[in-house]
Amino acid sequence: MKRIFTTLTLLCSLCIGFAQSGFVSIGNNISNPSVGSVSYTYGQVFASFIEAPGTGNISEGVQQPYLIIVELTDEICQDPDTNARYTNYGFNLPIQTPGTFNDEIYLVNGSHLGYDSLTKLTLTVNPIYYVTDTLLVYDTQLPYLYALTDTTFDTLKTAGEHRVVLSTIHGCDSIVDVMLFAVTCPNDTSWVAPYNVCTVPVDASQLPQPSISPVDSTSPVVLTNNVPNEFVVDDTTVVTWTYSVAGKTLACNQNVFIAYPPCGDSLVVYDADSNLYHTVRVACHCWTKENLRPTHYNDGTDIPNSYIYNASGYSDTAANLAIYGRLYDWYSAVNVPNGYVGTLSDTVQGICPDGWHIPTSLEYGSLSSLTSYSLKTPNLWIVPGDNSSGWTGVPGGYYSGIGFYQMTGNAYYWTSDTQTSTRATAFTISFSCNYCSITDEPMKYAYSVRCIKN
Repeated sequence: MKRIFTTLTLLCSLCIGFAQSGFVSIGNNISNPSVGSVSYTYGQVFASFIEAPGTGNISEGVQQPYLIIVELTDEICQDPDTNARYTNYGFNLPIQTPGTFNDEIYLVNGSHLGYDSLTKLTLTVNPIYYVTDTLLVYDTQLPYLYALTDTTFDTLKTAGEHRVVLSTIHGCDSIVDVMLFAVTCPNDTSWVAPYNVCTVPVDASQLPQPSISPVDSTSPVVLTNNVPNEFVVDDTTVVTWTYSVAGKTLACNQNVFIAYPPCGDSLVVYDADSNLYHTVRVACHCWTKENLRPTHYNDGTDIPNSYIYNASGYSDTAANLAIYGRLYDWYSAVNVPNGYVGTLSDTVQGICPDGWHIPTSLEYGSLSSLTSYSLKTPNLWIVPGDNSSGWTGVPGGYYSGIGFYQMTGNAYYWTSDTQTSTRATAFTISFSCNYCSITDEPMKYAYSVRCIKN
């Protein structure tokens, strides 16, 4: 938008017999007054006027006191082009710098109707504003409406660089160079943890990560996260990914769920004799829910020392087997020769099904934090429990090599750990104690066996 104001002034005065005030003569060459004409110069023609030829009375004056003065005002927008000039009305001015500028052009006699003229210009160069802006938006926000004014928007359809033109109050176009980054947030994710762990170590590179467009190795965008060192199994952790650039931030929240591996209703297991066992998860471990009862190892060889409880008052061996399983000495349970002296791995299979092992004392220790009441069944025991843990502990007693003892009173379970060359660690649940215990027992005694998933 330009506003041009022009003032045209015609200065005209014919003076006879007196000097024209307000003019300064810069030439005075009256050598022959009778001629009646000498020249003065002040942007117009000066001369002497002769009142009476031949009388010698001469009065200096202005013969052609005409000067056309044109006053102009104009506005124009700043132009960043170094070659751009203001050339209207014969002017030639640079317009790269905003501000108000004055200039004038003097045109000699004959330019305008035979008169001298002076064109005065007041030029206002209004500024153009150059602004950079950085946007962080979600990809779901594209196309993005970028506000120019309260009522004007520009639609940015893609990520990357955009030039947005704004109209200022002066009518000049100002430029906003917009860098738009579009972020794609990662999906929620879930993992299945290994067996026998309560926490899973994870680093950020293992998770689905957000992405940003455009991608540039020199981009100033910084990505941070709050990924913990470990994720708790059977829990959801909210991971926040945050992009930052030019004082702007954008966050993506990602739900990461670490699931336990199959156990419980979703998992049953069979031993070498095709006996079926249900499973139960207690704490972070997956256990067989019943005491074991095979007579063969998984390679088909016989288990040398296995027993069914048989004592006065408890002579129904079929029922005893179905309810309490078999009793095994430690050597048979872990599948080593009698008299074995040495170490075993923490996942020794023994009589357990493939993929399962005899629990260590540490693994049984995870049950020690529970009350015996929560581990015992609501029946069978002299003092029953409520089995709130689901572990379903039954009082199978033990075999000493001479006789069977303590059915309905106590339960003993072998671990894979040894104390001496003749004694191994056992886990004991007693009817008379609120809490379970880890004890060392003679390896020749026959106890119940449970298994833990590898």
